[in-house]
Parts: sequence; structure tokens; C-alpha cells
Amino acid sequence: MTIQTLEHSETATQLFDITPLQPSLGALISGIDLARPLDRPTYDALRAALLQYKVLFFRDQNLTREQHIALGAAFGDLEEHPVFSLPDYPQILPLISQELTGKYRQSSDSNWHADTTFRTEPSAASILIQRVSPSLGGDTVFANAVAAYETLDEETKARIDGLTATSRVDAQLTNRYKQILDEFIGVNAVPRTNIVKLGDVQLAQTGVAYYHEKFEQVLTQVQLDEPVMLIGPAGSGKNYAVSQVADGLGLPMYYTNNASNEFKLTGFIDAGGTYRDTQFYKAFKNGGVFFLDEIDNSDPSALIVINSALANGYMAFPHETIERHPDFRCVAAANTWGKGSNLQYVGRNVLDGATLDRFDMVFFDYDRKLERALYPSDELLEFMWSLRDAADDCRIPHIVSTRAIGKCFKKEAYGMDIETILRTNVIRSLTQDDMNMLVGAMKNIASDNKYLQVIKTIRIFQ
Repeated sequence: MTIQTLEHSETATQLFDITPLQPSLGALISGIDLARPLDRPTYDALRAALLQYKVLFFRDQNLTREQHIALGAAFGDLEEHPVFSLPDYPQILPLISQELTGKYRQSSDSNWHADTTFRTEPSAASILIQRVSPSLGGDTVFANAVAAYETLDEETKARIDGLTATSRVDAQLTNRYKQILDEFIGVNAVPRTNIVKLGDVQLAQTGVAYYHEKFEQVLTQVQLDEPVMLIGPAGSGKNYAVSQVADGLGLPMYYTNNASNEFKLTGFIDAGGTYRDTQFYKAFKNGGVFFLDEIDNSDPSALIVINSALANGYMAFPHETIERHPDFRCVAAANTWGKGSNLQYVGRNVLDGATLDRFDMVFFDYDRKLERALYPSDELLEFMWSLRDAADDCRIPHIVSTRAIGKCFKKEAYGMDIETILRTNVIRSLTQDDMNMLVGAMKNIASDNKYLQVIKTIRIFQ
């Protein structure tokens, strides 16, 4: 059968061929390239065929993900799955795929069902693309519910006419999909809102965003007016997490990078008699989150200023003595535990015991779930995580940070060659011997990982 345009039949051209497959439903469509945008006549003809045959099959259609989305959008608004969709393509729900094993939903539905009937407006249709064909099985079976109803005897029709079905998706979520969701969240970060309560009173709430695994703990401690020190490796996201804490509390953030002397905290009166204030002064007087970064690179004697201010609740600045604002909060960040320098952080100072005792100390490590959410490149993550583990195992002081993953991800998306990416953001100051040792110690990585293949060919001349 040949489908033609419904208007101007005297000049109509062939649009595509249709071959019915079963008496009740199903037809094979040929002579059409779905990768191309649909014009109005083709859309009308396809829609009419879909309504008549219920299921349409197309062979040898090599659509990209963008073309897949464009085809669906031609028929109406597209739905987005909140959890199981592809990171860069929320309109696409992967079902079974070797490349996605262990990370996304794998469907094994063996019961008859219609999609999303629990919604006020269920899905009108789905467009499935089979990327990999199994050697045996894998068939999707379809049924024509309209034909099934029409073949019922009149007594049964009368008994069910007017009845309303109630979808209990909550029970399904409790038993099955909640388990799937928990497994997904176990290895993936998801956007969320954090709420801090004291009893039934809400004290703080963040916006919907991705957060570090320690964020909720830090937000609660800061809200409880506890000075907090985040201790973790370079590039783990400490600065950004503190800015999110300030946003969640509805407070401004005041930033200072290490207190090399007390005047960076107290300020000073210049030769003209004018007081030059500081970020610490503004936060202490007006309220806000004061963030002292690199506290372990600060002068220990300068930190006495913070100790005194936190202990006494007031502070003598060069031009006035003021009481601490009720909304003043203090957060510090360090790469070491305040015991001095090590092979990786050679410029760090020993912190006074009174300073360390003043702060709640929170270990702020790299968060792999957050890294996966922010930088969804499987090969890059596999490589960087394996290299990071190798550096730890070999005790080679080499940083493979969340920040470095982000830099590599951006350059990969821009199309920069892999060797340049590795030399710029991964290898850096490694010697040839150290790099060889790390590569030899890498585990849990595919042998054909493109980053691994390239780093094996790199030679370092120092």
C-alpha cells in the first residue's frame, strides 16, 4: 500500500510504503528516512498510520540521539525521566545497553502494561530505537487494547463501562522502583534540596542543585553556630560548598585566603587616619559566613584573633570594639590536619592546639558521585579515578582532583587532543619513572580506555 498526501491528490507524490503485519495491529514502514526533518504531509501520513495500525516498525534507521529527540518532538512535547535518563539527553530513557550496564535502568518487564497510565495525561506514544540486537530473544510484544475491547461480549462491556482504574504507583515504588532508585543514588549524585530543622522549625533551606556528600552535615553544623574546618585534598570543592552553605542560610559570604598576618583580619588605620576594613570585620559586624581558606598556610599567631573573637563574642578592631553579630558564622578550609607540611603540601604551618580545638573538623574528600554528575564522561572518570587510586597505592604525592577532572572534561568537550589534555592537567610535574609506576599500578580500567592508551605513549623530558 502506498501512502499519499491527502490534499492535491492530482499532484501527490509517494511518501512511503506500508505493509500490514498482523490483522489487528502493526505495520512495516519503508521508503522513508527518519533522520530527516518531517514535512507536514509526511507527519500527517505517519500519524494517520499510527492511529490505524497502533505500532509502526522502521528498519535500518541510523538516528543520532539528537535526531531521535527531534523525531519525537515533531509529534508533541517530550517527557523527561527525573532519574534514569541519559545525562546530556534527559528526553531519552535507556533500557538495556551494554555501555550503560550498572549505571542506568535495565528493563526486564515481562508483564502486560501501558506506559505512564498513573499520570493525568499518560504518554501518547513512545519511539524505541534498538541499538544492539540480541542473538536470541529480546522481542517486545504489543497488543491492541481497542480491538480487545471491541471483541468482548456485550455483557462484559456493560459490566466494565464506566469503571475507573486507580494507579497505585506508590506501592510499586515502595517494592521495586524504590530499590532501583536507591541503587542508582548509591553511585550517582542527584539534584536535591537540603532543609535544616530544629524540631518542627525550619532554619534553613537550599535551592535545588548538586551537593557534596558532606554538604548536609556542614550546613547543619554552621547553622548551629559551630566553627567548621573542612580538611581535604586540593580541588575537592571546599570553596564552592561553603558558598552553597551561605546561600542556603541566606547569608553573604566573606572570603579571605590565609591570614599571613593579623592585619588581614583586624584591618588597620592608614597614614591618613582612615580605617581599612577586612572581610572578617564586615562579617563580624554585619553578619555573614566568613570563610578563611588555606588556614593551614596562615600565621599561627594571627589566628589568635579568630580564637579571641569566637571565644569572647566581641572584638577590638583598631578603631572600635564591636560585639559579634548574631548571624556571624566561621568556616575554614585546609589541606592538612594542622600538623605542618608534608610531601604534597610543603608550605603548610603547624596550627596551635587552641585553634584546632575551636573548630569542628570535617574530612572533605573527593566525592565520586558528584564528579559523575558534574562531568559525565565515562572514559575520563574511569581513567582519573584509577590514576588517583594508583597514586594513593604507590604513595606518590600527585593530585588528581575534582577540579582537574572538570578541566579535562571541558577540554574534551571542546575537542582538544588527549595528549595535550593529559600533559596540561594530569601529568604536570610527574617524572617519567613516577608516571610509569602509576600507569602500571592502575586498576579497574578497560585496556582500550583512550586516555590510558595515550598516556602509555607519552614521553617526559625534564
